[in-house]
Amino acid sequence: MTISKKETSILIEIFYSVVFALVFLPYFYEIQNKELVEKQIEVIGEEINHNFNFFDCMDVNGDQMSDIVAQVFSQPWDDQDDNEGIPEVYINTGNGYMNIDT
Repeated sequence: MTISKKETSILIEIFYSVVFALVFLPYFYEIQNKELVEKQIEVIGEEINHNFNFFDCMDVNGDQMSDIVAQVFSQPWDDQDDNEGIPEVYINTGNGYMNIDT
C-alpha cells in the first residue's frame, strides 16, 4: 500500500492538529463546569505576520514555567519581515506571555 503526497499531507495536518490540542489547549483553555472556557491570557507583542512551522513548550529562562517557542519558516512567503527561520520566543510571565524580540 502506498500513500500519495496529498494523503501524507492530510495525515501530517491531522497529527499536528492533535498535538496542538494536547499541548497548547491547556495553556489557553480550561474546563469549568463541564465546559471548555478560554483563559484570559495576555500575549504581549504577539507576532501574527509570521508563518510558523511548529511550536515547543519549554522553560527558556529557567523560572520553572513553560514558555512557548514558535519555529518560523526559513523562507519568506510574502513581503513581510518573516524572521527567516529565527524562532519567536514567548516568555511565560505567570499572567500571560511576552514576546522577546529575537
